[in-house]
Amino acid sequence: MRDFKRVLILILISIFIFACKPSPKEMSLEDFFEVQNEILSTDLTPASKEKVLKKYGYTLKEYDELDAKIMRDPKLREKLGEIKLKKDKGEK
Repeated sequence: MRDFKRVLILILISIFIFACKPSPKEMSLEDFFEVQNEILSTDLTPASKEKVLKKYGYTLKEYDELDAKIMRDPKLREKLGEIKLKKDKGEK
């Protein structure tokens, strides 16, 4: 009975630890567009990129992953272009 309680406590602690772990979030294309524009106005060093990304609540890894995904997917590039056109026209 004592071992059962210990195992149960360990299982509950494990569930609590994994449930509280923040899940990685994926950057939206709108956020990517805003971040990219701000990054392009910096000196493009990783430190500058990280500073901009921190402001928006993202990591350099998340940005780089979405950037690579956009480069591989023509539909995502098209959607990013549509976002750019809307921003240029002053729409939201």
